Amino acid sequence: MFVASALEHITVPAVRVTSSTSLAETAMMMTAADTDTALVIDDDRCHGLVTAADLLRTLATAPTLEQGWRSEVTRALTSGTPQASGAERLSKVVELMGATNCDYLLLVTEQGPAVLSFVKMLKLDNGLLRRELDHLQTYIEALHDAPND
Repeated sequence: MFVASALEHITVPAVRVTSSTSLAETAMMMTAADTDTALVIDDDRCHGLVTAADLLRTLATAPTLEQGWRSEVTRALTSGTPQASGAERLSKVVELMGATNCDYLLLVTEQGPAVLSFVKMLKLDNGLLRRELDHLQTYIEALHDAPND
């Protein structure tokens, strides 16, 4: 299965902020939207993804909390954060996220950037595997019940 065919099941909502948005404003927007993620976008260019954990890490390393809250959200961007496209296989993206130990991943699609959730992808993957096992069990039972010729 390709990522593009499962988007509605594996993405999470994200607020959109600009690079000049403060950490405080970003945190308030994320709280109001009940999400853990924000996309940093300027002039239709996505700079990256910021998570609640990124905000906390940035605040914890700031000289003072006041300076941390006032700093621009770009301070919370993690360099080297993996990205994926809708053309990639779901299994490859799950493997990438597991290897890089990230809960959220920036997805580049024709409709614009989106945020993938590792937990949602695993749930979808487990659901697909469960259905395959159910079909296999039905097939085995049908073979068992079939008369021997």
